[in-house]
Amino acid sequence: MIMRYAEGRDDVLLSVVDTTPSWRAIHNFSLWKRAVSGGLNLAAYMTRLFGKLLSRRLDVIHMTTSGELGVVRDITVILTGKLFRVPVIYHIRFGRVPDLTRTGGLEWQLLALAMRMAKAVVAIDEATYLAIRTSLPCVNAALIPNCIDTVLVQRVEGGEFAEKTVLFAGWVIPAKGVAELLKAWSALDRSGWRLNIVGPVSPEYERQLSASCAIDNVSFLGEKPHAETLALISACDVFVLPSYSEGFPNAVLEAMALGKPIVATSVGAIPEMLAKGAGCLVPPKDAAALQAALQSVIDDVHLRKDMGSYAKARAFQNYSIEIVFDRYVSLWRGSVPIEQRA
Repeated sequence: MIMRYAEGRDDVLLSVVDTTPSWRAIHNFSLWKRAVSGGLNLAAYMTRLFGKLLSRRLDVIHMTTSGELGVVRDITVILTGKLFRVPVIYHIRFGRVPDLTRTGGLEWQLLALAMRMAKAVVAIDEATYLAIRTSLPCVNAALIPNCIDTVLVQRVEGGEFAEKTVLFAGWVIPAKGVAELLKAWSALDRSGWRLNIVGPVSPEYERQLSASCAIDNVSFLGEKPHAETLALISACDVFVLPSYSEGFPNAVLEAMALGKPIVATSVGAIPEMLAKGAGCLVPPKDAAALQAALQSVIDDVHLRKDMGSYAKARAFQNYSIEIVFDRYVSLWRGSVPIEQRA
């Protein structure tokens, strides 16, 4: 999305080095396997990064991170940037930083080292930003949310389901709160409603979930292309995301831009995203609270309409790509020495 938008501007040229692991697992691999696979991936994308650094003059490296073992990669990239005298913007895409500052440990120590070495650090939610400013006052931190291409979203055609529909979209894993969602759903007065679960799921975990919640109005639709997922969100009546932990979930942002009422857990940036009546918040891992929230939204068509309208307005006013991208450009320009700027 960002690359597509940047192509229409004449002040920035973006180039991407994909750091996505070549292996994908719905459930985490063992630490040993992740370390070995991560090492092989590190060698591959560092080779690509060196190629770009040697073949053209880069003004800045903007690197995103999900933490954990990836911080080792991050430190390697930052050191490489220093070697070539290219500043690195370190973009933290997860919401666990406040917890890490309280518990400490190896991940926090490595993350703090990476942040200190980076030219600037981007936080996507206020809690992370405040935690960085408090724990590492020497770090140049900026608060910049994720963005949405509102023009693209407005072109989505979702149609309608035959039944009123609650939709979950995301990885179908325990940390996304799917078990709590099914428990809440089984206790609801849900006559005339269906729960659709969209996203990759292992056959074993799907069987486990289905056995724990033998209800005929729940459908596992599997993984869908992004455009098709957007169409499903557009067609649903309520969007739900009961995750244990999040950063700034794009699925919630897309549901907001599509004007959907949202029920989600109060983790990561979600409380900021759904402020001022734009959604309904519940504690993570609390099936009873999730049930009550879903029931209130299902039962009240006016509430659904108001929440959807507020959500759409917030998405367009605060998170449109035009607004957020300009903040990226300002950060990039501010990180480059004056004599090197175009």
